[in-house]
Amino acid sequence: MKIINVSRKGLICFLLLVLYKFTLDISYVFGVSKIYKYMGFDVEFNLLKYIILSLITLILLVPVLINLQSNKPSCLAVFLISVLYFLPGMTYLAFVNTDTLYILFYCFYWLLMVFWSSFFSKLRLSIKHADLLSSRLFLAIFLAMCFLIVFYVSGKYTGFRFHFSFSDVYELRAEEREMNMSKYLQYLVPIISSVLPCLVVYYMVVKRYVYVLGLILLELFLFGLGGSKSIIFMLFISILIPFFYKNTRLIYLPALLGSFNIIGLLEYFLFQKSLIFSYINHRTLLLPNQISYFIFDFIEKNEFLYLRESVLRFFGFDSPYARSIFFIIGEEYYNDTFTRANTGLVGDAYSQFGFSSLIVYPLLIPFVFTIFDLVSRQLDYRVKFIVIFLFSYTFINGSFFTVLLTSGFLIIILLYYFINSSIYYNR
Repeated sequence: MKIINVSRKGLICFLLLVLYKFTLDISYVFGVSKIYKYMGFDVEFNLLKYIILSLITLILLVPVLINLQSNKPSCLAVFLISVLYFLPGMTYLAFVNTDTLYILFYCFYWLLMVFWSSFFSKLRLSIKHADLLSSRLFLAIFLAMCFLIVFYVSGKYTGFRFHFSFSDVYELRAEEREMNMSKYLQYLVPIISSVLPCLVVYYMVVKRYVYVLGLILLELFLFGLGGSKSIIFMLFISILIPFFYKNTRLIYLPALLGSFNIIGLLEYFLFQKSLIFSYINHRTLLLPNQISYFIFDFIEKNEFLYLRESVLRFFGFDSPYARSIFFIIGEEYYNDTFTRANTGLVGDAYSQFGFSSLIVYPLLIPFVFTIFDLVSRQLDYRVKFIVIFLFSYTFINGSFFTVLLTSGFLIIILLYYFINSSIYYNR
């Protein structure tokens, strides 16, 4: 089933994306920049720069939408990343005084990611299925391990604490850092918290509601552990997807976000409130782009990481910095030694090898989602979409190899391979 009919729905989606970008620009100038100017979200308008970046945006949106016809996970992921990261990023670059080299790197990164998603979507690949017994056994063992680990961690460190407030999440995070969990648990807990929403959707689709309730319980225990708002957000999304998501509705995501821009402006001017701008425009759409630029700015004056804070640290390579670059950015650019500033998609790439990162980094996300497509073809589109949505968002906010390993994307690929195999034999 195709998502977009190029002649009609493709045009509708393009126009909605243009309106989304236009309302995002307006909301930035008249709302976000007023509220968060002290954080560097100011306005230094240059008409020529704005026109050039707007034209680049419009040009790159065309292949993004053409690729979306294929309904391939890599193209869906690039569409979501374009909507949630690159379009807001072009707004940020248009109005904030940024280095021209960074703008070039940013635009080429987006262009190459679109190219590689198109390339991988045209490949015809297949994979051998696991046998039925192995598939069922793996899933049973994995679920048992999730329950045992979450109950152990929650019971030992919080006394099975349920927590539903967002007002003191930073206190919970500070408390979590003082728990002295073993290194293994520090890796396993984030993986489990990422995988569980995907399993919630799967068991809702196959109508195994006892499993659904058990998995929701585990997620609530994990939120009580460290107060991660993303856990509640993704749990909420995972419950909604089986009821409301259809592939044909994805093209209306820009309309939804554009309406949030308008509601945010009305909220700000009529009621002097800024909830929409705070949680959506600032935190979700613009902050990852600002952090990406701060990473660029810092690395330009210092030393590249060359993966020494990523996969190479497991092989004994030491970072050139005394502290993680996450905390350095928090301290130097946000004047907060406690803030852990995630790298952001483009910032992560540039921090490793500079412009040389363009050779490899833009193809990595389309490539891993192509692998995901291979291991999930028998699954309901809703079960696949939760992974695409969750990890597109996670890749935006994190380092690629960290998301791959400690955020659980590799585990998801393995898990879906066995689930996909079991469905194949049951048909």
